[in-house]
Amino acid sequence: MDTPDYNQIKAWCQESQEIADEYGVEEALSYLLGEKFAPLLRELKNARRQVQFLYSEKDRSMVEPLAQKDQAFRLGYMLTLENNYKEQLEAIKHLERLTADFIDEIRDAFEEQDVIEFLENYPRLDPPQDDLTFNFDSLKISDSGQLTAEDLMAEVEDIYLAEEIKKMLQNKWQAR
Repeated sequence: MDTPDYNQIKAWCQESQEIADEYGVEEALSYLLGEKFAPLLRELKNARRQVQFLYSEKDRSMVEPLAQKDQAFRLGYMLTLENNYKEQLEAIKHLERLTADFIDEIRDAFEEQDVIEFLENYPRLDPPQDDLTFNFDSLKISDSGQLTAEDLMAEVEDIYLAEEIKKMLQNKWQAR
């Protein structure tokens, strides 16, 4: 996914309001939350996950006790982390700002009850688009009528994302 900017997010929210006027709130939220916001949230989660695994737990467990004892070592340790992971950390901060801006725009564009009701129905959110492995046929129920493992995992991820989005939005509405 190409990372959007604030103007693009604002345009998507305006477009979703037009969709709501013409086709209804459910279609508008499906577009905005499913097609636009969910991929951004996935991108943020993936960026965080990548940084988490760049510096292994074993490496941290060996270095952190030394850093607690020696102030100079601690400073060097922090600078090393900053230098080595600066680009990734900046990307995460940027995605976090965009996500917060997107949440604000969603909150301003739609009524809380409409969004909560939409998310409580656990809609299908835009699946991750991995060009090498994603297959639209994997989203269909098999001919036997049973869910495949991929179907089940996609459903679980959608439920998790819907709950996460709902919490993010509710926190913003409560802060109002």
